[in-house]
Amino acid sequence: TGVATLVRGTDNAPGVPGAAEEPVSEGRTHLATIQRGEEGLSVGVRLRVALDLLEALAEDGEKLSARGKATRLRFDRVVIDDEGHAQIDGNGDPSGAAQLVWEVVAGRAATWTGTATDDDLPDDVPGPVIDVLCAALAESGAAGDLFEKLEEASRGFVDTHDDARSAVASWRESHEEEAPVAVQAAAPGVASPP
Repeated sequence: TGVATLVRGTDNAPGVPGAAEEPVSEGRTHLATIQRGEEGLSVGVRLRVALDLLEALAEDGEKLSARGKATRLRFDRVVIDDEGHAQIDGNGDPSGAAQLVWEVVAGRAATWTGTATDDDLPDDVPGPVIDVLCAALAESGAAGDLFEKLEEASRGFVDTHDDARSAVASWRESHEEEAPVAVQAAAPGVASPP
């Protein structure tokens, strides 16, 4: 379908040197910013985001491998645009796809030792999805294979792009008062206010 893209050549992600830590930027919202609050996105929207990212990796013919130090596939680089489509913001290699998908479905970054983590998936993640994610961390293969397995395991649980768009729009509305401060906050290389 070609709706998801991996955005290369930008460094507009939270935690990236020279990047403004903005909850809202140019029609895109960082997933990590939304998930920091008490109420994050539903598991259905998180599954939609994970599938978007995997679809883009599959279209690029990427293979699954353990996350390397130079990867662009990090939780704090996932953005959702105004249409409800997910993208990766930033430069780097495509290693760590299975780890990123686990983090997106979990709704938070995790601590990794290779492809193992002691973090648990939240209770709202369906059993078939957990099975697919655990298997993906233990094996290698193509991103396209993981996409197909996760898509199948997510049937009946995954939300649409319209649901993702609505969820992000609702989050933005509920945080409208905070956004102007963050948007005006920082030029590249200058830290945003807390």
